[in-house]
Amino acid sequence: MPTPRSRHGGVVWRGKFFCMGGEGTRCVFGQIETYDPCTGTWEAYAPMLTPRHGMGAVMIADAIHVAGGGPMNGGAFQTSIHEVWTAG
Repeated sequence: MPTPRSRHGGVVWRGKFFCMGGEGTRCVFGQIETYDPCTGTWEAYAPMLTPRHGMGAVMIADAIHVAGGGPMNGGAFQTSIHEVWTAG
């Protein structure tokens, strides 16, 4: 995984694993990266507008819905922002 992280969201779409957000030691990530097990490669996409960890992520039709999560390390504050990212 290009961006080591924990508490990230994940969905599977068309055989690829999408990983978004998460937190590191001192920061919260907005990165969206995919892993293709057929080629063994990672690909980076534009980051989410709201970096966060511990969010809900689900694939509906051809869109990834990311809801809630913590925009700061530790989880003391939670956001109610819901972003939709169109895959492909």
